[in-house]
Amino acid sequence: MSLFKHKKEKTTQSVVPEKSPDKKIPTVDQKQENKKTRHMLGILKNTHITEKTSSAASENKYVFSVSKNADKKQIKQDVEAKFGVAVERVNVINLPDKERRRGGIRGWKPGIKKAIVKLKEGEKIEMK
Repeated sequence: MSLFKHKKEKTTQSVVPEKSPDKKIPTVDQKQENKKTRHMLGILKNTHITEKTSSAASENKYVFSVSKNADKKQIKQDVEAKFGVAVERVNVINLPDKERRRGGIRGWKPGIKKAIVKLKEGEKIEMK
């Protein structure tokens, strides 16, 4: 004797969705472009503006806060796509988490990842 018997319903009809003529099939180029744009979302978080980075702008170096899992190639592609400039090189700095205390309570301030982007001669990014 079973307390939890379930009866299964059998369905004999299979449901096949109809193809609508308005939907267009994306081409290979569009699929690759969609992957790139989907991949680029969230790589550059914001510009890291300090007195030191402002003076580095005269040497064609700009500093950005970037995503933790971004690599140099992705950062270079994202900067070139967003600002329309040619990037010469990218240096990356991982700043560690920092401990913060308030009395006996201990907490952590999250670390950030910074990218120092050097542009080719004659290129410039307008900072707002």
